[in-house]
Amino acid sequence: MSNQDIHHEPTLIVKQPPKITNDQFLQVIFGDLYQQAHVTSFSQDPGSIPPGESGRCWAGGAYKDKQLMPDSNQFYTVSLFTPDENGKANRRKKNFSACHVIALDDVKEKLPLEQVMRLPPPSIVLKSSLYSEQWLYLLSTPCSDANRIDNLHDGLISQGLAPDGKDPGQKGVSRFLRLPEGRNTKAKRVAENSGTPPRCEVTQWHPERRYTLEKLAEPFGVDLDAARADKSVDGAAHIPDHPLLNTDGLQIKSIRSSGRFDVTCPWIEEHTGADDNGAAVFTNSDGSIGFKCHHGSCESRTGGELLNMIESLTPGFNERLRHWQAVREFGSVATEQVTEPRPEQTSPLSRLLSMVADGEEMMKQMSEDRFVLKDIAIRGQWTVFYAGPNTGKTLLTQWLLRESITLGEIDGSDVFYLNVDDAAKPGAEKAIMAKEFGYHMLLSSVKGFKAGDVLSLMNDLISSGEARDKVFILDTLKKFTDLMDKRLSSSFGNVAREFVAAGGTLICAAHVNKHPGIDGKSIYAGTSDIRDDADSAFTIEHLGSSESFGQTTHTVEFECTKSRGDVAQSVTFQYTKVKDTNYRTMFNSVKRLDGNDAAAASQAASESNRQRDDAAAIEQIKTAITNGERTKGGIERFVTSTSDTSVRRVRSVLKTYTGRLWNEEKGSNNASLFSINSPPMAEVSFL
Repeated sequence: MSNQDIHHEPTLIVKQPPKITNDQFLQVIFGDLYQQAHVTSFSQDPGSIPPGESGRCWAGGAYKDKQLMPDSNQFYTVSLFTPDENGKANRRKKNFSACHVIALDDVKEKLPLEQVMRLPPPSIVLKSSLYSEQWLYLLSTPCSDANRIDNLHDGLISQGLAPDGKDPGQKGVSRFLRLPEGRNTKAKRVAENSGTPPRCEVTQWHPERRYTLEKLAEPFGVDLDAARADKSVDGAAHIPDHPLLNTDGLQIKSIRSSGRFDVTCPWIEEHTGADDNGAAVFTNSDGSIGFKCHHGSCESRTGGELLNMIESLTPGFNERLRHWQAVREFGSVATEQVTEPRPEQTSPLSRLLSMVADGEEMMKQMSEDRFVLKDIAIRGQWTVFYAGPNTGKTLLTQWLLRESITLGEIDGSDVFYLNVDDAAKPGAEKAIMAKEFGYHMLLSSVKGFKAGDVLSLMNDLISSGEARDKVFILDTLKKFTDLMDKRLSSSFGNVAREFVAAGGTLICAAHVNKHPGIDGKSIYAGTSDIRDDADSAFTIEHLGSSESFGQTTHTVEFECTKSRGDVAQSVTFQYTKVKDTNYRTMFNSVKRLDGNDAAAASQAASESNRQRDDAAAIEQIKTAITNGERTKGGIERFVTSTSDTSVRRVRSVLKTYTGRLWNEEKGSNNASLFSINSPPMAEVSFL
């Protein structure tokens, strides 16, 4: 064979970027303002900083003023901050100027790459340890709206783009990331690297790649303008006699600043490695308190939970706190000067009589007891649907609206579908259909609409008397209020009840928890306030699906869990998804199942689900029979010796599908013999 006959596979050459310095790195991110970048450096393990040194390590300052320690941890923040009144650089949200870069941490090691790859290619990849990378996405225009940045981070985290689906370190405009000239002194990273702190280095360098927030939000349908709960602690104030600062139930380690204290987290045992860092409490000028711990296990813990924990450790604390607040409030009121004449006093009985309900007047204000969505949502009520992702809640709600409008049950011009759960293209497709069917659809950030404006819009309609007969559909509810915050959920419920009392109708789509209850049923997400306040509540259960000829038919059921009216206890629907077809095709496939059809579909869906769960064992049993193992004992031995399937499971599956997938007959000595049940062949006529 000659040299010309030898085939050489092409060699893939990955071009490494030249070594990037901190100067080059920060200039690309912050441009001409790079000297103002907030940086810090220290040699200690970030997860085990000695007590009393944390503040100094993380304080940092402007790049132009800081001499970064060589061979140490070196960090910068993703945003620029305006100096305080003394000209000092403070990495605080109230000093936030603009965010310049969005980042994902622990890529490759912890994040699912299939999710990461839905984002556009990163501008910069920085290797932060032996097995982990930080992927950076440079913003084409720095963003000065901290809420939009926080919404993007929350959306990415909810899609799995953070370790364990939660990473409070990834959130916020004051986030620290690593610089390319630093090392990683975390104990775990040092151990991975044979006892030497690994160097950070840039492995991909594409500063020409710059993105808008919208471009990064689009793949996951993140609503950048969703309403956010106000969790600001800018009202912190030092209150020496506050019970929180004078209890044995909380260990205060040091004072951060006025009203801000480093503490030992009461849930320290749940921290990775029981690390005693990252927890703080705040005493606010109005006497309220705040609590924050940056460890993932404590991410969602609130000030209320802290107070309950202190109460469990020092019984009577909450009563003492309430007494202190009452005395403080009384003192505040007592010092106010009354400058206006006191109103004329009325007797308690007169006030009571003035509140007696006028039933006839109320009936005039109420709408007729008619359905807005057949069998499910009654006009003049507040109805909530709880459903998991991809169960078809938006699809079915739109289908039910079209049904009611077509039948003349409602006037489409009174219906406002507030859709903040879709990205631009699917949202536009649904808006076209809404216009065709005669109702209004509002999309997030289109023509000035924002989820945060909805409560004020509802209040305005109530005040003007225009709420009557109007139908508001909120999809999804978590974009309009914080379902995990009892106070905000209760406030939303108050507006919802007033809207309904004024003659309006409210329908909300909400999510269920990731894991079902012990009965296999879905559990609503968030506090119980929304469900408790609503008139009717349903869960949309996905009963099952079946596949045939490239299409998948889904069966779902609206199951009533609470009602104040003559709604159905269950309503069943089917719809079909066909690969590479559009939303309208799926919409046109929806059908309502009644009576026997619903029962049969439910049973078929359940059977399909069971066969899907049993598929591996079914194939193993068929293989055993095909290989001549026809007795029960022979099948059991064959399957258990060639797989991890247990004898108990083999017996269960063998019994379940006897007479359907295989037949049983009696052989010699009355032994059971099994044979695969082949479908009957059609008759063939030979001419």
